Amino acid sequence: MTFNFNMKNAVQNVFALLYGMLGCAIVMGLMHIMHPSSSTLGTVDITGIINQFIKLESAKNDSPDVVKEDVRAFAHQLEMTLRQLAKEKHLVLLLRDAVSAGGQDYTDVVNQRMQGWVNAHQTNGNEVV
Repeated sequence: MTFNFNMKNAVQNVFALLYGMLGCAIVMGLMHIMHPSSSTLGTVDITGIINQFIKLESAKNDSPDVVKEDVRAFAHQLEMTLRQLAKEKHLVLLLRDAVSAGGQDYTDVVNQRMQGWVNAHQTNGNEVV
């Protein structure tokens, strides 16, 4: 079996590959211009928010079952608040303690949103609104 190397076909194949790569680069560049990456990094001090809630709960002196239900409801509301904030502002949220530098802090925003839930929860007793 003999192998015949055809220089013309080899050059055509290399140029076809290069044009394909150039086309992909152009399409990716246009996609980046038309739809830039909109997710930014945000941080939240979840530990501080949870500690505030624990202080409020410990002052109420409720039964363990009530405390367990309050903690479950709070955790669910905190998760929903974080998801909603991330969706609204196109964020990737991380624990503030896990980020050494960079990212905008959204702890105050989360605290404000959770404060309404905490106030409603305390005024209605143990009933979650």
